[in-house]
Amino acid sequence: MKNIILDFFIPILSIFYFCNQCVSSPQVGELYCVNGNCQDGYGFQRIEFIGPRNKEIDNGFITYAEYRGEFKNGMRSGFGKFEKMLSSIKGEKYEGEFQNDLFHGKGKWEKLLTSPWPKEEIASCPWKYEGEFENGVPHGNGQLTTRLGKTISGTFRKGWICTEGNCDDGNGTMLHWSGTYYQGSLQQWSPKGKVKSYSSVKNESYNGEMHHWEYQGYGVETTYSMPEYKDGKWNELEPTIVYEGEFKSGKYDGYGKLMFLRGGPNGSLKIQEGEWDGYYRCKGPKCNGALRPLSDDFTEKLRERAEKKK
Repeated sequence: MKNIILDFFIPILSIFYFCNQCVSSPQVGELYCVNGNCQDGYGFQRIEFIGPRNKEIDNGFITYAEYRGEFKNGMRSGFGKFEKMLSSIKGEKYEGEFQNDLFHGKGKWEKLLTSPWPKEEIASCPWKYEGEFENGVPHGNGQLTTRLGKTISGTFRKGWICTEGNCDDGNGTMLHWSGTYYQGSLQQWSPKGKVKSYSSVKNESYNGEMHHWEYQGYGVETTYSMPEYKDGKWNELEPTIVYEGEFKSGKYDGYGKLMFLRGGPNGSLKIQEGEWDGYYRCKGPKCNGALRPLSDDFTEKLRERAEKKK
């Protein structure tokens, strides 16, 4: 009888132990092991960023990232396959070597062709890359292919490659594998002077003066809309805000004109024009509802009020 009980409970306990190691009612935003050994071995790991949603939002698509491959000390290390989907049309996948959870070594990366991108900047949109990685970005020999099918081969430096001209000290074009680029006056792989650029992180383009990676001097900045799911489909990214004028340390500072392309009544153009103070505050008769700068004695009045309350 004792042996029968042991024969029954040992398998049950074993199942409980291994299930507990893999997945125990995972929550949204929680990284969990689906099966295998996600500590030191081969396993399948997954995270869901947003749980089940209303069908009106991306048709209820559940965003996720998952990895199948080798682990060391609980981190993705060795060979594996990674996939991340931020929406039904925006995602990426990678197959290759990892180290400490990062792409590291030789690998192949690919971005969904449906991922949202401004049509005016489509030439810089990345599609796929094959080659060497270091600490999560291309570094070493590799080949990048854009969405338009153009291939760019050569040596990458921390995600960047010089596609034309002189990127050390002269006029050239430097492209990041994420799609960000700078074209124009460059010094030691940094924009300095008149450049044209697009930032895939900020979702904005710029044409004007730059210094030490910041807008500095006169320029035109165009901000694009964010992806939006409406009436059963995703919208195209379009220009929504344009600023033309003076910049200091990357901020509106000096005389300039801020244009909301659909910010007025019935989606008409709304313009705010005047002297900007670096904190999105405008001074002048044409500021048209923009925040106003603080008065010169504002701080002094606050100090006086604080003294009276003591």
